[in-house]
Amino acid sequence: MCLALFARDLAASQLCSNIEQLSDKSADDLVVLYRDVMMQLLDKHCPAVTVCRRPRPATPWFDARRKARTAERRFRRKRTDADKRV
Repeated sequence: MCLALFARDLAASQLCSNIEQLSDKSADDLVVLYRDVMMQLLDKHCPAVTVCRRPRPATPWFDARRKARTAERRFRRKRTDADKRV
């Protein structure tokens, strides 16, 4: 249903309603028109939503895994005994 409304509004927009008027416009004018019309339609049919996310400290097991993988990558890159012990 929402897709059909979007398609209807797009068909009624300046981009699709009278194509003959667009033939005398430059490429830059067409790009600006496309951007403006699409932004207007997207703002209408799927507006941007702001999401607030609270930062949380990393869990201990995840932090340990991250440190272990970092050490493994360092050992594979350098191949030293000190890195192997870590």
